[in-house]
Amino acid sequence: MCIVSSGIKPISGPPIASISQSPIDLPVTAGWHLVTLHFSTSALIYVELLVFSHLVDPPTMNKTDNRPTAPVGCPISALPNELISEIFIRCLPQAYPACPPLLGPNSPEMLLGICRLWRTVAIHTPLLWRAIERGPDNTARHVALVREWLRRSAESPLSIRLDLLTKFGTSEYLTQANEALFREVLQHRRRWQYVVLGIPPAQTALLSGSAPCLVEMRVTTNASQQDVVCVRDAHRLRLVSMWNVRYDAASLHWEDLTSLSLINTPYEECAPILRLATNLLCCALCVSSGSRTSDIRSGPFITHDRLEILILLCFGEPPRLHILDNFTLPALRKLEISGTEFPSVVDPVQSLLARSRCSLTHLRLVSSWRVLDWVVAECHRAFGGVVVTVAVSYDHRQDEERWLTEEYWEADNVRVKE
Repeated sequence: MCIVSSGIKPISGPPIASISQSPIDLPVTAGWHLVTLHFSTSALIYVELLVFSHLVDPPTMNKTDNRPTAPVGCPISALPNELISEIFIRCLPQAYPACPPLLGPNSPEMLLGICRLWRTVAIHTPLLWRAIERGPDNTARHVALVREWLRRSAESPLSIRLDLLTKFGTSEYLTQANEALFREVLQHRRRWQYVVLGIPPAQTALLSGSAPCLVEMRVTTNASQQDVVCVRDAHRLRLVSMWNVRYDAASLHWEDLTSLSLINTPYEECAPILRLATNLLCCALCVSSGSRTSDIRSGPFITHDRLEILILLCFGEPPRLHILDNFTLPALRKLEISGTEFPSVVDPVQSLLARSRCSLTHLRLVSSWRVLDWVVAECHRAFGGVVVTVAVSYDHRQDEERWLTEEYWEADNVRVKE
């Protein structure tokens, strides 16, 4: 049933810019109003439509296939298909590259059961089907549905989020359904634009190949014993995150990146890459436990003129603050240090700031347990004017997409006494 939202106001201002492949200027006149159609979980999806100001009659039922059809007098049926398509795209629960549910409420699949007109328009709107997300629990039905979404997306760039690792991340192989799903997605690598993957190490070699549309790539696996990944033709790639993934100088166009996360990696392998990635604005490092202190102290030494955010991650051990001795970062503004136990961080950080001649604005201390009050108080005294925050985090993968936001650096979820 169509329910007109209360407090309807005429739309004013310039037409909304189109985000479809064929730009459309939406008509804006005194006769157009914003009407919200609520579709219950049993039949409909929550959608916003631009329709005429008078009330819309509920759809009538088609006698042949029991699918409702838009009434003859309904203004929706008078809209051009291109406009209905544009409206559908705008009413996804989150903007691309976020992924809607594959099934259930807020899935574009719900549009297919409203009426024949909507079904036809939705199926032929590629941008409705270009963002796909799945976890590890998949069946043949999910594989078939993902295959269908990929077909409907036509030639549109894709946003793919697949977490195919088991709950505890211990399996080295995929289930039959997950392997089939992953291979379906791999067939469209040339259309990948935003990719977040959690896969066993045996599958990482399959990532290598041409990906000319790729802008962001995040890959997590549960062991570092695998072949080196090499992504070709990815000149648009700007953000890369690799957790336990092997790489080398030829893996990517490192100089094009602005954000890079290399997690659980030997220092002697990541340091040469950091010297190649000269345009980084944000960098996160987690040096593997196999890296010897003597190897780190012997360099190589890295100077980055543009790097503004440095995140030093340490899991299950105190932070390796001597890594900071290898960096000179004149543009550094935000620094995060994590670890299970915190020694004094003042001396190595002060040394970094003096050597870099930078103006630090934020220092964030993160622990899986807690940061001692005296460590925080010492930082407050030593770094006047710097915002010092403390947080508890058990899984930095949840934080990664927030590192570039101001809210992340202002948040302090642990109260401490200065």
